[in-house]
Amino acid sequence: MREVQFRVSDAGDGINLVASPTQLKETVDEFLNARGSATPRKAQVPTAEERVSRRQRARRMQPASIKGLEEARAEGENQAIVGARKIDFPFFFPTVRTSGAGYVGQAPRIYAIRDELGRRHKAYRLVIAKNIVGEYYGIQGMTWRDPPILDDPAEIVVRNGRKLRIYRDGHRIRLVAWRTRKAVYWVSNTLTQSLSGPQMLGIAASLRRFGKGGG
Repeated sequence: MREVQFRVSDAGDGINLVASPTQLKETVDEFLNARGSATPRKAQVPTAEERVSRRQRARRMQPASIKGLEEARAEGENQAIVGARKIDFPFFFPTVRTSGAGYVGQAPRIYAIRDELGRRHKAYRLVIAKNIVGEYYGIQGMTWRDPPILDDPAEIVVRNGRKLRIYRDGHRIRLVAWRTRKAVYWVSNTLTQSLSGPQMLGIAASLRRFGKGGG
């Protein structure tokens, strides 16, 4: 299997992406003429502008213990301050993020979802831009404790006293989830699954409950 990277550009609003006719043609040509690859696709090389932005962010952040992660408790807590008022279950936020990343928007997305029996559940999602165009990962929380997306974990590991359920796509980690009595929470990788296994587990283990002294 070989991945084809969609060629896109930032729309300028920090959320949407756009593709020019030339970019679309290049993507289609690569897809139609794809050749098999025995090794995973290498991470996208950041632009000069992205490298400058990453260095600026690094000056303001202390690196976390896991390679590629940095401390970002204040930013996560700011999102939680807004989001926790709009839901009726505990709001957990990450205290670390990938180096140079940033939250999309000033508040999490709050929404409702119905299960197979039509029961309504509250949910929220935090979206983090990975400082490379088109690369986003997310933090999810919802009161539907057994959604189909969390069926059949590949393995379960314990981090910080939590049983983290790991879901893989081949050798890469796609999701890391854990449950409480009231809700379920998970970290979802980027579309290209560019976060490493240690990074996914580190972010999941860093989740802290808002308003409970960080526990």
